[in-house]
Amino acid sequence: DDNPKLDALLQLIDQMPVSAKMVVYHEFTPTGKAICKALDKLEIGYVRLWSGTKDKAQVLNEFMGSKKCIILVANWRSGSKGLNLQVANYVVFIESPVSPIDREQCEKRCHRRGQTKSHVFFYDIIMKNSMDKKIKMYLKEGKDLFRHLIDGEESWD
Repeated sequence: DDNPKLDALLQLIDQMPVSAKMVVYHEFTPTGKAICKALDKLEIGYVRLWSGTKDKAQVLNEFMGSKKCIILVANWRSGSKGLNLQVANYVVFIESPVSPIDREQCEKRCHRRGQTKSHVFFYDIIMKNSMDKKIKMYLKEGKDLFRHLIDGEESWD
């Protein structure tokens, strides 16, 4: 029952402006279930997008069109490609993909043409003494390698 990452997520949701919407990316099915259970308990409007979603279009329409639905809980594999989620300007990674390419795809769902908010905010919920910090470092190294190989940058921050 004690889940500091979930507590941090709920704190972020509580601090979100009334007009904002959020996409919460996760990796594992039990994590998605735990997030949904907590949102149900607090009566926060949300939809869930994961491999078990039967009607993806209906889920996305509800998130995009309903003022009561403020959170999209998405497995990053299901919610990282081919979606336009520019109604959301908060993106939280409670569990991040380890591939910098997959991570960038997740980020680009909200940060794209049609975004009407002035800023898109990205949060990573990272536990002390866990794999989260190593994954974040791996992502940074992957992005640096990509820039070095593709853009020809000389420095390795």
